[in-house]
Amino acid sequence: MKTIVEVPENAWAIAEAYRNTQHLEAALPFYKTVFEKDTSNLNRVKAAFWLSTLNQQLARNARAGNNSSVSEQFFADSRTYDTKCLDAWKILSPNDRASLNKSYQKYFEKSLAEENLLHMAPVALLDMYKEDSLGRDGGLEKNDKSLAGEPLRDEESRHHAERVLMIHKLFERLGQINLPSERTEALTLLQNMDPKKFSNNVLAQSTWASDLVTLAEDYRKNNEFLKAGQIYVRAAENALNWEKRAESFYKGGLLL
Repeated sequence: MKTIVEVPENAWAIAEAYRNTQHLEAALPFYKTVFEKDTSNLNRVKAAFWLSTLNQQLARNARAGNNSSVSEQFFADSRTYDTKCLDAWKILSPNDRASLNKSYQKYFEKSLAEENLLHMAPVALLDMYKEDSLGRDGGLEKNDKSLAGEPLRDEESRHHAERVLMIHKLFERLGQINLPSERTEALTLLQNMDPKKFSNNVLAQSTWASDLVTLAEDYRKNNEFLKAGQIYVRAAENALNWEKRAESFYKGGLLL
């Protein structure tokens, strides 16, 4: 007969309460109960994500306190559950994956800003952004006012700029964790974005153009010269006030 805390629903509630009050280590055994005993694969993915994330945080805390042996164990557990999380995520149904994307996007994006080499968050974000890109301009604007000549509101422009900067973080992280094909996929997402929609954000404009050039360089190194040339020119033609515009035009012209 199960005790109260062995019921996955109860264990989840307890784990969340501990996590939300910053009792990270106390939350771990309850998330582990959910991962091991819940019949919902979606819930198992969520539990494994927090097991990986919290162990990572606890490892950093232990390292800061010069407790290397404890830190190493937390890091090892974090990597273990990161792998388990990704394995469970890969077999999620489309509906469950959409549900996870909606509820956990903010946590995945927060993970990119933290010091870690975990795989789950960047891989899930790439999948999410690729789904967005099936719609116009990354799925951020379903009713595209710019097509009708209407100016975008500041808030709408900010959302586009934030997506550019997040994709930049994503491609960097995918490179750090040695996923080269996924890194290229992240850079490719930028080709679907219209820089006019974040023209008032200098950082986003420069980042967009520089990252496209990085993609062009990748294609050039792989002897895909036509693709490389087209991307060089696209960056140069569309980036406003970009200091490397002339250089990008020149490189594109050499390859086309």
